[in-house]
Amino acid sequence: MIGIDRKSGKVLWNTEVHRQVPGPKRAQNSYATPTPVSDGKRVYAAFYDGTVVAVDFDGKRVWKNEEVDFHSLHGLGASPILTGDLLIMPFDGSSPQEQRVGWKEPWDQAVLLAIDKQTGKTAWRGKRGLSRVGHVTPITLDNGQTVISAGGDRVQAHDARTGERIWSVYSQGEGVTPSPVLGEGLIFTSSGF
Repeated sequence: MIGIDRKSGKVLWNTEVHRQVPGPKRAQNSYATPTPVSDGKRVYAAFYDGTVVAVDFDGKRVWKNEEVDFHSLHGLGASPILTGDLLIMPFDGSSPQEQRVGWKEPWDQAVLLAIDKQTGKTAWRGKRGLSRVGHVTPITLDNGQTVISAGGDRVQAHDARTGERIWSVYSQGEGVTPSPVLGEGLIFTSSGF
């Protein structure tokens, strides 16, 4: 990661916070697709292999979470979000052993991961049920109490405190990228391929 003074453009620090082994991805994707997020004290970043890190504003890695072993033929495309003391990151991948599983055929191994932003420890792991590859950055509603997350075939609400799935709607699609939006008391999503 690189820290740059936003007024002068001077590089303040350039720190290697994680080294990943490149794996399969679509040509339209990058190993640096997920956008980092900040709470004004730290920067949080997710990587292709499922690793999530926190870095302070001096460029020092504060913690590293490697609980998810992520794989996808498409690569990783979603970005983490913050709500309260949690960092939420979806990992909607596919099977490293059986190429079609999770991609063309739904599977039950997608994870919505919540990490304590202070410690880097996993707070909860939300499960999608049967779904396919997705690259959707989640959003929150109810003042951050509810996480709305979509993957291939699913749009879901999870309780931000516990990870409990509140509801799940079937929305056929694979390789889905658009984030949901809120308006007029409704959640709008799009899916397909």
